[in-house]
Amino acid sequence: MPETVDDGVSVMNSPQIFQKLGKRAARTIFGLIGGIGAWILIEPFVTDTAQSISELFTESAPQSSLAMWALGCALIGISIVGLEELVWGNKKRAIHGAIIAGLVGFFGGGMSQIIGSLIWFKVFGPIVLSFGGNELMQYCWLIIARSFTWALMGGIIGLSLGIVRKSLKGSINSAIGGVLGGLTGGVLFDTIAPFFGMLLTFGLIEAGWASRSIGLMLIGALIGLFSTIAEQLLSPATLKVISSGRMEGREFVLDKPILTMGRDERCDISLYYDDEILMRHALLQWCGDGYVITPQGNAKIFANNLPVISKKLEDGDVITVGKTRLLFRKRRMTSVSATSSGRMCEVCGTINRAGAKYCRNCGSSLTKL
Repeated sequence: MPETVDDGVSVMNSPQIFQKLGKRAARTIFGLIGGIGAWILIEPFVTDTAQSISELFTESAPQSSLAMWALGCALIGISIVGLEELVWGNKKRAIHGAIIAGLVGFFGGGMSQIIGSLIWFKVFGPIVLSFGGNELMQYCWLIIARSFTWALMGGIIGLSLGIVRKSLKGSINSAIGGVLGGLTGGVLFDTIAPFFGMLLTFGLIEAGWASRSIGLMLIGALIGLFSTIAEQLLSPATLKVISSGRMEGREFVLDKPILTMGRDERCDISLYYDDEILMRHALLQWCGDGYVITPQGNAKIFANNLPVISKKLEDGDVITVGKTRLLFRKRRMTSVSATSSGRMCEVCGTINRAGAKYCRNCGSSLTKL
C-alpha cells in the first residue's frame, strides 16, 4: 500500500523493517542473502573427498571451478548493492549498480581465487604439512589460511561497493571493511559453521554441505556489515533521509570532494521520487574541514527551517530540499582530498583527464581544481 508523506504526496513505501533496522542491519541481511545464493551456485561443484587437513593442502586435492567462485563473489556484491537500491532506490539504479558490482566481483573474485589458491598451496601448504600428525597445529593454520583467502574476497566485494558510487575514498574504506568481514567470516567458517552443520544434520550424515551453507551466509553477512561500518566511520560525513516515504532511513555516505544532489538518477544523492526537487538541485563541496551546500539554478534549500544560499554544514543540521528532509552527521578527524592530477566537473563531480576541456559525463565546461 502507498504511504502518504507529511505534505500529502503518495509514494510507495519501502519495507518498514529496513527503515527501522538501518543501513548496517539491512546490508548484513543483503549480504546473507548473497551468501545463500553463492552457496547454491557453488555447492554442486564441491566434493568432500579430503579425509584430513593435510589433504586439503596437497595440490592434488579437488578444487572448485574458478568461475563458480568468481560468480559466488559477484553474487554477494550484486545482492548488497542491488537489494539496497530496490529497497531505497529504484529498479534502474538497482540494475546499474548490480551490473557494476557483479563485474567487479566476478573478475576481482576470480583474481583473488587464483592468488588465494597459489598462497594456499605454496605458502600455507608447506607450513601445515610440516606439522605432520599434530592435528591441533594443522587446524590452527587451516583457520589462518582460510581467513586470509576469504579476506581477499571480502576486500574485492567491499571495493565494488565504492566503485558503484564512483568514490576512490569510499572504495578504499569499504574494501577495508570487506577485508575485516572476510577475515572474521573465514575464522567462523572452520569454527562455528561445522558445529552448526553437525546440528543441522544431527551428526547422521556428512555435514560438509551444511557447514558450507552456514559459512557462506556468515561471510556474506559479515562483509555487508563490516564494509558498511567502515564506510560510515571512515567517511567525513553522512546524510540520512528522515522524512517519511519510500527513502526514509536511507543513508548517503559523503566521501567525495564534490557531490551532486537532485532528482536525476545520476546524482550522488538521488532523490528521484520528490517532484519538487530539480534534476540538479544542489552541490555539496568539501572546503578544507567540512561540506558546504549550495543550491543550483533557482533551487531552494532550507537548513534547520531557514532558507540558505550557501551554508557550511554542521553536525546535526537538518536540510530540506523539496519535500525531503535529511539529517547531516559530521565525523571527527576525517577529510577528503581532491585530486590534483585531473579536472573535476563542478556540475556532476566526475573526474576527467588533466587536459580535458569538457566533462566526459555531462558535457559541462571544466575548470582546473
